[in-house]
Amino acid sequence: MTWIDSTQSWKLNTVTERTYHPSGFDEQNKQELDTTLTLYPRDLARKTSDVYQLSYAEAQEYISSILRSGAGSVNIPKVHFYGRLAYPFSLPVVILVGFAVASVRHRGGKGIYIGAGLSISFLYLAFMKIIEPFGYYGAISPWMAATIAHLFFLVVGIIMLIKAKK
Repeated sequence: MTWIDSTQSWKLNTVTERTYHPSGFDEQNKQELDTTLTLYPRDLARKTSDVYQLSYAEAQEYISSILRSGAGSVNIPKVHFYGRLAYPFSLPVVILVGFAVASVRHRGGKGIYIGAGLSISFLYLAFMKIIEPFGYYGAISPWMAATIAHLFFLVVGIIMLIKAKK
């Protein structure tokens, strides 16, 4: 198979063309055949499959090239892409939850706050990593798999802040 730039098509060499019908199929051998596929040369020469190493435009192009080529498991890079978009919102969420925890006075000094902060951060990260496979396998949408942990902890932080003693 050879890519022809001028026609934006593929030239196939030594082709066996089969035409199927109810009683079987007819077979015809050809030396050359020009065809148009939804597959481009750039789809065959990807730099990396790690969405985190690509720019946003490259990651979107990578995902669209997977869709064009008909390859499976497009949900995994989609979850990673949406997770990358949602990640900056985790900082305000963690600050909100941390502020809500710190606003309640506990006995035991600052160690309680450090332990609570580490526990909440661990739960946040664990929740994100537990939910991701549901998006990989289509149980929930990739967008939801990437953002549900952030939304959940945002709601928890708001509730904790409201219930905190003034």
